[in-house]
Amino acid sequence: SPSSMGREPSAKCAGANGGSNSERPVGSWQRIGASAALTMFVVAQTVMIRYSRDSDGNLPYNPSVANFLNELVKLLVSAVTWWIYDKDSEYNGVAGVTLSTFSLFAVPGAIYAIQNSLIFYALVYLEAPTFQVVASLKIVTTAILFRIILRKVLTTVQWIALLQLFLSMVITKMGALLSPQQSQDRQNLLIGAGILFVNAWLSATSGICNEWLVKYQDAKAPLMLKSIQLYFWGTLVNLIAWVVTDTNEMSLSSQGISTLVVCIILNNAAVGLSVAFIMKYADNIVKCFSTAAAVFISAVLSSYLFNFPLDLPFVVGLLLYSTSFFLYFGKHNTVLHAHGFNDTAFFFFAYCGEADYPKKYGGDDNNDDDGDEDSKKQKQMRQRPTIEIGVVEEVKQDRARILSSLNDLELSVSNRSSCTSASAIGSTTDNSDGASEVRWRSLSSKINEELEIMKMGSGDGGRKAPFAEMVSTERKV
Repeated sequence: SPSSMGREPSAKCAGANGGSNSERPVGSWQRIGASAALTMFVVAQTVMIRYSRDSDGNLPYNPSVANFLNELVKLLVSAVTWWIYDKDSEYNGVAGVTLSTFSLFAVPGAIYAIQNSLIFYALVYLEAPTFQVVASLKIVTTAILFRIILRKVLTTVQWIALLQLFLSMVITKMGALLSPQQSQDRQNLLIGAGILFVNAWLSATSGICNEWLVKYQDAKAPLMLKSIQLYFWGTLVNLIAWVVTDTNEMSLSSQGISTLVVCIILNNAAVGLSVAFIMKYADNIVKCFSTAAAVFISAVLSSYLFNFPLDLPFVVGLLLYSTSFFLYFGKHNTVLHAHGFNDTAFFFFAYCGEADYPKKYGGDDNNDDDGDEDSKKQKQMRQRPTIEIGVVEEVKQDRARILSSLNDLELSVSNRSSCTSASAIGSTTDNSDGASEVRWRSLSSKINEELEIMKMGSGDGGRKAPFAEMVSTERKV
């Protein structure tokens, strides 16, 4: 509901209380709804823009004006929504707005403006199919920055899924790209591809920056208040672009704004607001999958509306997209996270040199959409913080000390045949061997001390907490 816009989705789920696994936690439905809405609005955007072109394929209106009105509509909708639902809430976010935080939202606004300019120049040098193929590179750049900047841990299967998603977009356009009608000058191809390469990184940077601002900058502030700040800068930048590029009189009547164009502007505003909710309740990777789905749906609609041919590369691309969707969001990633089959595991393997070391650790579960049915405790068990390179040696020493104590304990277990479980530590049932009893108590105390050290270490960013968990488990075994 709109009243929950400014609050983080609850991590509590029915499974934690023994309820039905079919129930979803608060925030899950917002995530699904925002993704479906984005796909639907992007499909409508593609079809309406295609209808709005004239016989020569040009737009009969000024794109700068359309972008300005688009940002203005989003600004007004966000302001009205915040005023109605969040202004009188317990924390409306106004107290957290300062000049410095407000200025942060200018960064994605400026990057978006640069992106629009670069896309225009890229289209000058590249044919449409070539443009669409090279532009798909932003999927890869988004995934890289998603991991590096936001530190979201992905499983190895999820990385494969993202590569498949990129290939599906490329293969879908291969039929048109290899068509005999398509001819591309090599120099223009290199220039256009270079422009889109830069644009791909700018697109990823703006998306990741936007997600960070929405989720982590004053996290309790309402989403609509943050949208107001972002769209203010977007409106200002596009107004400047309109003034610079328009040589005619600054009036809407001379900009070719028709009823269809108004529908396009309103639909584009809905696209932007849907992205805002995805940044709040999901992430940039979900956005990539949603927009990719819109490509296939738009192609199918175009085949009926504009006689657009659906060739074999399109079918292959659709198949790759379907499998990549399953690989990325499938429940198998929960198991892979729990057993350490993720990029964090590769990190440990590279720096620690122990083949079994990564298997003790899972990955960050923040971006795992498959754990809705698990209990809160199971989620916490799967979550592992990222250990930095600087503490690897210290961590290895701690682990060696723990394992040494465990080995001593195992030797004592083998020497005391009367003991059948770990609960016998500290037991006084066997009084015939006083020295063995003292040894048992000493080892038990030592293990507990090591566990306390690990727990105390967890206060430093929580980086050593997994060792206490590991030792506790091995003691039970």
